[in-house]
Amino acid sequence: MKMKLSILLSVLVLVAAAGFAVFTILNFTGYFSSHQVLGGYSQVSGTGSSVGLNIGDKAPDFTVTTSDGKTLRLSDFTNQKKPVIVYFWATWCPFCRDEFETLDSIYPQYKGRVELIAVDLDTGETLQQIQNYKDQHAHDWTFTNGNIDVLRDYNVRATTTKYIIDQNGIIVTKGVGVISADKWQTAFKTALGEV
Repeated sequence: MKMKLSILLSVLVLVAAAGFAVFTILNFTGYFSSHQVLGGYSQVSGTGSSVGLNIGDKAPDFTVTTSDGKTLRLSDFTNQKKPVIVYFWATWCPFCRDEFETLDSIYPQYKGRVELIAVDLDTGETLQQIQNYKDQHAHDWTFTNGNIDVLRDYNVRATTTKYIIDQNGIIVTKGVGVISADKWQTAFKTALGEV
């Protein structure tokens, strides 16, 4: 019995390690997909008239709770003609931490003109954990919990997933993976229609 348990435990550890390795490789070698603006993989363009996840589609509306307990809807910003960057992350994600350090230096230039919303994809994390993370790292944008609906509607499979949404609520670019400061600058300018 001990032998079977030991073998089972070994197999589980190997599967977990392999899964983590694949996840890490996919995140590390991630892409940022908009052939028009940021390089990477081209996407099928949407029409702007229907809700979807293709570039050119209207972004699905969602409702989440901010780390300080307020209800937030994507439409709160798009109804005001304010561009939004939605970034899916988790407190345990080292790649997110790296991108947040980059965003700390870039976002102040765009604050007030583009809303940056960090949606936690780990639904097991509490609002208090999210707020503690935000406070500990002194980030100056909105952090929220995630929920099954927003993760499903945005087809989120990994941290560092990002959607750039213009003032009309249209997805103008999207991607997964760590990007450079220059590409973040381009993402903000794209959201504003400056590129």
